[in-house]
Amino acid sequence: MSEYIKIKDLFEFNPDIKEMDDDERIQMNHPNCPAGQDTKQRLFITKKGAKWLAYCHNCTNHGGMTGEQAYIRRGGQSLQIEGELHLPPDLTFEITEQPVEHVAWLHQYGIKPSVQSYYDIGWSEAWGRTILPVFDAEHKLLAYQRRRVLRGDQGPKYLTTRLEHIKNPVFRSSPKRNPTHRNGGVLVLTEDILSSIRVDQGGFDAWSLLGTYMTNNVVDEIAQAGYEKVVIWLDDDNLAVRRSQKVMRRKIKQVADVYVMRHGDLNARYGDKTDPKVFTPDEIHTAITRKLAQ
Repeated sequence: MSEYIKIKDLFEFNPDIKEMDDDERIQMNHPNCPAGQDTKQRLFITKKGAKWLAYCHNCTNHGGMTGEQAYIRRGGQSLQIEGELHLPPDLTFEITEQPVEHVAWLHQYGIKPSVQSYYDIGWSEAWGRTILPVFDAEHKLLAYQRRRVLRGDQGPKYLTTRLEHIKNPVFRSSPKRNPTHRNGGVLVLTEDILSSIRVDQGGFDAWSLLGTYMTNNVVDEIAQAGYEKVVIWLDDDNLAVRRSQKVMRRKIKQVADVYVMRHGDLNARYGDKTDPKVFTPDEIHTAITRKLAQ
């Protein structure tokens, strides 16, 4: 008798399932397969629009799940805006109008007032959060993040407001720079905006994914920009992130050489944060150069 495969139950075995793009397929082992141990990863999960489809070639069982799932990704909760997007009207760049927590958070990661001004990073009193904008090459606002810095703020660390048609906006440390004219066409992908800025200070182009999820469109943009080498540098701190790194590497290697920065590649103790923003520009440059030489 055939058994229905419950796709939601597979999330704990492979969290990448819930992050799949349309028409993407994942091949994996079938946990507790009725036909016995699935040693050849014969369970296939396919994403079609808002539907997931599953079929196991080991036991011939299948399953499906429909509907948009309300997951909060590592990049924070998302608010979608139709039409034109604007920064908060009370956004201020004056140090005297910003709380000490905002100034201290930026300062500890090397974001001085001049850098803050260059990237339009400011403070919104109405939101009570640091505002981190995301622009395209023509300086059109695609999204902005509201970062928690105040003591007592129990909300999500990041809240992202984006244009509705921009599914996963990408922050570019220097969007107008010609990538082929800097460090041999090397791109570094980071998790957060400040890490991208820090990598840029270390001498390499950097894009922030605003989280640990990467769409296929980003791969296309990497190819179109002509990058020859891509370094994936996320905060290598848990199994879910390492799985994301694996998926990203699999996608990117079709268009460029890929290097994944691991905790062991950095002069950090086990358990320490390892995203780029916690290192100095010199340390970042050294770490990336060493990684590329491996």
